[in-house]
Amino acid sequence: MIYVISAYRFNHLSRNVPIDARLLNLGDRATFYFVDKEGAPSDFPGQTFSEARHFPEMSDLGKRHLAEWTFLLSEFYRPFATYPFFMISTRFYEKNACLRGDLSNHFDDMFDFLNQYGFGYLPSYNRTDNFISYKDYMRTGVLGMRQDGIEFINNLYDVDFMNECDLFSDFFCNYIGFRSREDLIQYVSFYLPFINSFVGQNFELVRSYDDVVNKTGGFREEKPLTLLLEMISHLFFYKENRKFYGLHYNGHIEVDERRAQVRLLKPLAV
Repeated sequence: MIYVISAYRFNHLSRNVPIDARLLNLGDRATFYFVDKEGAPSDFPGQTFSEARHFPEMSDLGKRHLAEWTFLLSEFYRPFATYPFFMISTRFYEKNACLRGDLSNHFDDMFDFLNQYGFGYLPSYNRTDNFISYKDYMRTGVLGMRQDGIEFINNLYDVDFMNECDLFSDFFCNYIGFRSREDLIQYVSFYLPFINSFVGQNFELVRSYDDVVNKTGGFREEKPLTLLLEMISHLFFYKENRKFYGLHYNGHIEVDERRAQVRLLKPLAV
């Protein structure tokens, strides 16, 4: 299954940009997960799921603070998903002009490798399959966290984040996949100590995060807590010493965060 997350009114109606037909043509292989409080348009041509109807408290938390992370938390607390799955957004093709052909052309290999590794990522931002330096991000002001935030992560996860984890693979936007619910639970549970430091039992903000996040100013509706989570989204694989699968523009790859290495598994089918 492909879950396609959509802030439809913000990302499409407000910009007068339609959802790419290649996503709409996925048929029953995709479910469109609408975060809009209104849910999907009544004439939407595909399978849909409304976060606001399923988990209203989580929907509000996402709109203000956590963005697409509420998909993972909703599945964690109130299961609904079909496995295995990848999650992407309705802006997937905007962010992946370098991807050859239709994503569906790669489904067989994508899901075969996902079932082998347990975790997988799909590409974003039209960049090569390399590793980026957190130190470089800090120097250029796009790290997403302040020095206090770095210390917060260090203490929470017993890690020297900027030195031990300086290099991270270039998979962003939380275009992540899970083989099973058990894999998702393991991943989300790793981040719950972080999330629960700011979010209470009723899914409301209980602590300001202004002291740990760094607003970059690079997004139309920036959610700094989401950006910080994105910055540490590969820490799970580093700490657990888990390799994962990635689809990138030159092929299917194995990613080793602990050693900052990638290995080509199979070239992309033309």
